[in-house]
Formats: sequence, C-alpha cells, structure tokens
Amino acid sequence: MNMNNIDEKFDDLQTILHSSKEFSFEDGTILKLRQYYGNKEVRLDLSKLDIDMFEELYYDPEKELDSEEDYEL
Repeated sequence: MNMNNIDEKFDDLQTILHSSKEFSFEDGTILKLRQYYGNKEVRLDLSKLDIDMFEELYYDPEKELDSEEDYEL
C-alpha cells in the first residue's frame, strides 16, 4: 500500500470518527468503520496490534479525570 493511499485512509478515518458512524467485525479481528451517511470506510486489522500501539490507543477514563494533559478534551 503506498503512502498516498495510507494518507487518504487516515483522512477517511478522521472524517468517520468525527461523524455518524457504524462498525462491525469481519473474520473476528477486522474492525470495519463506516461513515453512516457517506461512503467512507476503513478496515483495521486488530490482530496486528502490539503492546506499544495498544498502550497509545487504550482509553482509561480514570486517567482522564486525573490529568487533562493525557487527553485532548
């Protein structure tokens, strides 16, 4: 996959995350995010997550209460 495609899919992901969305799983580990009122779609293979990526992505509501520096509110 070339970098232009990655950049485009990342932009799609940002659009999806900030709009109405639906999600489903395919093959057990593929998370499919789709724009509810649009045609943008991104598939994420969660089986490829490693501990470092998980640590960056993991949302801890207790941490949000403790420090506003860790999360953009």
